[in-house]
Amino acid sequence: MKNWINKIDKQLLERFPLLWITRAPWVLLVSLAIHGIFFALGWNVFKNPLLLQDYNADDIYIKNGILLLSIICSVLILVVWLIVLFRHNAFKNFYPTSRWQLFSSFVIYVIVFLLSSTFYSSYQMGYKGYISEKYTDAVYNKKLDQANLAAAFLSFNQEDYTIDRRRYPAPFDTLYCEVGEAFIDFSKPYLSRFTDEYQFYTLRKTIKKVSRDEGVADELPGHLYSEAFNDSTWAVWDKDKVVDVSSLATAEPSYFNYSRVLFTEGYYDEGPAIYVKGTPRFDENQQKSQALSQQLYQLLKRNSEEEIHQLFSSFLATAKEFRIGTNLTVKNWLPLINRDSFVVKNFVYNGDNMPDNREYNEEVATAVDAVASVSASSDSPVEGVKSLKQEYFEQGRTQLYFDANALKNVFGNIDSIKSDSYWAVLFQMQCWLAFGLSLVLLVFRATGLSSLLFSVIAGIVIAIALSLVVVGLSIQNELVISYLAFIIGTIILLTPLILLRKIRKKVLAVFINITIVGFVPYILLIVGIISMHQKNHYRAKLGALYYKQMPPVLIEQLGMDLSTYLLIAGFLFMFLYTSVIKKWKALPEG
Repeated sequence: MKNWINKIDKQLLERFPLLWITRAPWVLLVSLAIHGIFFALGWNVFKNPLLLQDYNADDIYIKNGILLLSIICSVLILVVWLIVLFRHNAFKNFYPTSRWQLFSSFVIYVIVFLLSSTFYSSYQMGYKGYISEKYTDAVYNKKLDQANLAAAFLSFNQEDYTIDRRRYPAPFDTLYCEVGEAFIDFSKPYLSRFTDEYQFYTLRKTIKKVSRDEGVADELPGHLYSEAFNDSTWAVWDKDKVVDVSSLATAEPSYFNYSRVLFTEGYYDEGPAIYVKGTPRFDENQQKSQALSQQLYQLLKRNSEEEIHQLFSSFLATAKEFRIGTNLTVKNWLPLINRDSFVVKNFVYNGDNMPDNREYNEEVATAVDAVASVSASSDSPVEGVKSLKQEYFEQGRTQLYFDANALKNVFGNIDSIKSDSYWAVLFQMQCWLAFGLSLVLLVFRATGLSSLLFSVIAGIVIAIALSLVVVGLSIQNELVISYLAFIIGTIILLTPLILLRKIRKKVLAVFINITIVGFVPYILLIVGIISMHQKNHYRAKLGALYYKQMPPVLIEQLGMDLSTYLLIAGFLFMFLYTSVIKKWKALPEG
């Protein structure tokens, strides 16, 4: 093995001396092998589906210590590599070095630092690849849609099945249901159940001319819904006529009323709130809610035991695949459904196991609190009626349970792992870390340790001096401060170009080092100054409307692409600036 390594080293020294000097082949070979190990570990981690039930499972590389292991491996590899690298310094030993070789050395440093410090990224790529392959979009969407339809029969509470939740068929998709007792017209048709009242209204849309300043949080007070067309024109929706729906439905809790999309791509569903079609609040989530309601309505109308049986079987198979806590079976689930009227009379517990009878159910506690609140503010005897609603729920409680929250996390984690861009952001941050470390290493190898230390001290002194000027002159304008930094940066950048042979070599090294490390921040400063000028222009042009419209400036328009552009600019600058480094190195000492 040793002879084989020596033979390869000899070939590298004769044919590719730059690779031999940097020891890049060996460190990259070891790094790639470790990347392969981390990738394999990541590929297998989510073969245990219980891990998908944890909130934010995409951070598993932090929770299970893989990130720490990655850091340890990175430190060990880089320390050994740097020790070997420092034995051979082309500058120090006066090796013939071309401009291209100097830039190539820098690129090699970047690659080595990047590959040797991103083992956790391979771990992430491993489990992202496994999830993407196992749960393709078609498979995932099928399971999600199937779970949401089956969830309609997971009767966890009464509130999801009340008549005000109904979305289908017409006219329920275009009516507004009033449930506030103070706002119900009891002289007109309404539905009631215990102490709950429901009154349906059509909506009237009108256009109003009102100053936008009168709006609150982009809504116009005093209306059900509102939408601003411009600074003075609003579309508003108000209750219009009462609609009698007693011939279409009753106030009893019914599976026909269910419209909650319980399982979503995210971790949280939108809840059972109902928004009317055609209003500003009827967004994409509400469209999904209406589509689910229509699908459920058609299923109930067909009233096919075989079809419902198949739905339950598929849903429980998904639950078993992800090891969701439940004691539901098709055999004990089907009898809960009253297929004659589809009135909800039986209730399932939402959790990983059935609680003891001594535990106080959340819905019961809410009902008792409501009794106390109403009793304290009203002379009417409502305790008996309220207790009927509570009793209805308690009598319908079964010993069956299903952990819906765990399944929510599963769907949320799968979607997050497949689609979130956090990995790309972290990888870009790692690219910047590798780029920065490579700059420091190049400066150290080109100019030496003393010049590097003097450059650090000089940079600190410049920053302190700028701060003292700002504080001493009480400068609070960000644009003025940015211009001061820009002027200082420009002087430092131009000094090696203009006065290359007129300043002592040791002093010139400080300017070169600060220029190499500070060029990318210098470009970012220019982008920031342009953005500040744009903001000032928009403020002068729009006045008070600026804070409501907020036109995007350059730095906002570029977004995350700015990081990529700056990285490209940094590499391009280093390629061009290597000629200055060579000319500086050729200067006589003293």
